[in-house]
Amino acid sequence: MKKVMVVFVFAILLIGILGFAHADSDNGVNGDGNGNLEVTNKLPEGSLKVSGNDSFEKEDKENENESEVNSHMEDNDENESEVETHSNYQFTDENGKEYQIEIKTKTKMKNGKKGESEQEIEFHGYNFSSALKVHFRNEGNESKLKVNLSNGEEREVKVLPDVASQNAIDVFRSRNITVELKEVGDGTNKEVVYEADGEKEVKLFGFIKVQAKLKARVDSNTGEVSDFEKPWWSFLVTSEDLNVSASN
Repeated sequence: MKKVMVVFVFAILLIGILGFAHADSDNGVNGDGNGNLEVTNKLPEGSLKVSGNDSFEKEDKENENESEVNSHMEDNDENESEVETHSNYQFTDENGKEYQIEIKTKTKMKNGKKGESEQEIEFHGYNFSSALKVHFRNEGNESKLKVNLSNGEEREVKVLPDVASQNAIDVFRSRNITVELKEVGDGTNKEVVYEADGEKEVKLFGFIKVQAKLKARVDSNTGEVSDFEKPWWSFLVTSEDLNVSASN
């Protein structure tokens, strides 16, 4: 009788152990043949499996896209263009004579924003340029030429561009000149002047033809030519060529 009871208990324990082992197998715990257990972590069908490599690949793609965006933005920073506009005015001088004035404005653009502007103006057959804001205003029966300085002050230019240009031509004895209306000075001591640059063919030692670069300023209030500059070797050129007397 005792033997029957022992066999019965042993059978119950064996059935329990086999049942426990079967349950562990269903949960993904398998033997490796050496008495060790291996966890497989099975996922239900249709679920998303993300490995460590997949996450790095995703991060790399995001970094790559970010790099492309930054590169595109940097390219935009390098995009520069120039916009040119034209306008015409009718100018009436103090004698009642009328002139047609053409103003060509060139504005630099960067990323769609306005930058520096420069105006090229044709006035009564003479051309001059200016980085200042040049405008014409009718006061009574007469037109005035005015500019806006960098300090916000508005200044009238009494000597008109045709007169200033001709005065420089007379000193240079050459029509090969460029004239710019600009401001000089600091703070509240700013002045508006015409700056003329030119080139003239002269004879070095009386027989060698060379180009001499000349520069002078024309007062915008009086028309007087001053600060005449000529090459350091001008003493080797005849005074008639460079009109040395006009520089004094």
